[in-house]
Amino acid sequence: MADGQPRYRSYVLRLWEVRSGGERAWRASLHSPGSGERHAFADLQSLFRFLEQAMREPVDLQSPRRLRDDD
Repeated sequence: MADGQPRYRSYVLRLWEVRSGGERAWRASLHSPGSGERHAFADLQSLFRFLEQAMREPVDLQSPRRLRDDD
């Protein structure tokens, strides 16, 4: 990277198989713990396209919130 700053994204990935009319298909969802955003995908190709696009976009790195003992 040009600016030397690390880039990362964190997601919780869920995958499940569905059956419809005798056909099987995979569904997926991503949850970003940092922002709370959720994304749902009807197929794995859509998931991969989303991830490829996300890797091209700049990442807004904010310092993680520090938890206090009373949180």
